[in-house]
Amino acid sequence: MLRIGTKRLISFRAKTMKNNNMRFGFDRQHAWSLYYCMKKCAQGGEQEKALHFLREFDLMQMPADEVLLHERIDYLRQVVRGEYLRVKSLVEQGHYAAAFELLIEQHDVHEEQLSWCMFYLFRQFNKEENPDWATLFGYFETFRTHVPAKKTLVFKLILQQLIKVPAEEWDTVSQVDAIHYLLGFEQLEEEDYQGQLYEGKKIMALAERLHIVYSKALLRESPPDEVILAYITQVVEPKLEIHPHMLYVPYFKAKLLLALGDRESGLRAFKHFALRKAKEFWVWQVYAEAYEDDPELYFACLCKALLCSTKPAFLLGIRERLMNFLVLQGRYAEAKYELEQIVAVRQKEQWGLRQQHKELLASPWFTTTPSRATAYTAAAVPAEALLDEEDIRAVQVVITYVNESKKLFGFTDTERQQGFGKYKKMPEVGQVYVLKGKFSEGNSGYFQVRALRLSECQEHPLLKQVADTFTPVQGKAFGFVGKVFVEPSFLNLHPLQPGQQVTGLAMLAPVKGKSAWGWKLIRLTDSVE
Repeated sequence: MLRIGTKRLISFRAKTMKNNNMRFGFDRQHAWSLYYCMKKCAQGGEQEKALHFLREFDLMQMPADEVLLHERIDYLRQVVRGEYLRVKSLVEQGHYAAAFELLIEQHDVHEEQLSWCMFYLFRQFNKEENPDWATLFGYFETFRTHVPAKKTLVFKLILQQLIKVPAEEWDTVSQVDAIHYLLGFEQLEEEDYQGQLYEGKKIMALAERLHIVYSKALLRESPPDEVILAYITQVVEPKLEIHPHMLYVPYFKAKLLLALGDRESGLRAFKHFALRKAKEFWVWQVYAEAYEDDPELYFACLCKALLCSTKPAFLLGIRERLMNFLVLQGRYAEAKYELEQIVAVRQKEQWGLRQQHKELLASPWFTTTPSRATAYTAAAVPAEALLDEEDIRAVQVVITYVNESKKLFGFTDTERQQGFGKYKKMPEVGQVYVLKGKFSEGNSGYFQVRALRLSECQEHPLLKQVADTFTPVQGKAFGFVGKVFVEPSFLNLHPLQPGQQVTGLAMLAPVKGKSAWGWKLIRLTDSVE
């Protein structure tokens, strides 16, 4: 009898457990059904229906180990009992500020919803014609105090909108701190380092756009050097420089290094960029800023900038710098020319004159000095050499001879160094040329010519004008014009008479058979019997 009773008890318990499991399975399915009904009502703005389903769920008293179910229900509980639906309605109507303020008033701020409101506000202000940036920055400051930074889609979208805010609007708020708060480059994925297509047009990679804005902010705000160095060593070099298509990475790296006072490293980083953008005036402006302590290079870089083709209005800053430099050098004729150009452009653009311009226009040197333009091309030669290879030179030379049959020419530079090279277009003896290239190894004097062009400025230390009478040396085939030697070969071409008044061009050259240098006549400019 005992054995029969035991079997019945076991059977009864098994049936009971089976029934309980079936009932729990039904309850679980019903609970999830209630969740989906709540979710649908919440999304549709039907708050009362959603609350009805929530009360029904609470009466079921589902076990605590149903973790996922409780997490989903708790999220919807916050949605339907809070201001989520009101906020959702305001956002759909475009009332982003009202939605933001409503969320801030809540005891438990819904961080994700507030983050999306912040994104919508940035986007809205960026689209307005005359936005009140102070108001936007106020919202952003409030947002920062309520929401810790996270690596999420909405934070990256806020970052993309933040870097669109014009630089001049960040005069009272630190853009550097704002980018740091949003985690900056930590928000980016691999695709953000590649060029993107928008409506069929290729646009700059997000990483490069962020680099430009952040670098400008660093230069504008001048944070501690450690901040700039950390950016260069932890972001620019390991993350950005490996993408050669990012043209402005070396440009701003150079600017940042120059701001740190590291001119050598800055210009080395900048050179690759400058070679590709050598026709842009602002490349030479960077070089000018780097060499402000070197008058020759500073002047050369400003002149090179003025040779670049662009709108005259864009060159006003360069002309201002050049004008001030020329005034300090006492080169008033050239300074007057630059001031005249500045005045003409500002009048054309209807910008009016600054007080400094008015004072300079009334200065004695301006009213009494004739205007003369600087020979930009000749002056720019040292600047152009900055982009050459280390052993490439760009110098002004005087052509001393030409061998037409071998297409060779001889020259002497300003340091009295002599050489020869091959030409494609025959130069003229006695003229000043800009010669670019390098000497071959050894002491042959052969110069590997990269370029040879006539200089805009024909003034040179090795040349001078002469005007005097010709005196032959008795019994010799040569003579002198004043103290300038006239060699026999010149007299064979130009038979000068004793006492003849001669004007011409003389060149400083080595005296044959001696270590000294002397002046010799190389060209007649006018002669009178």
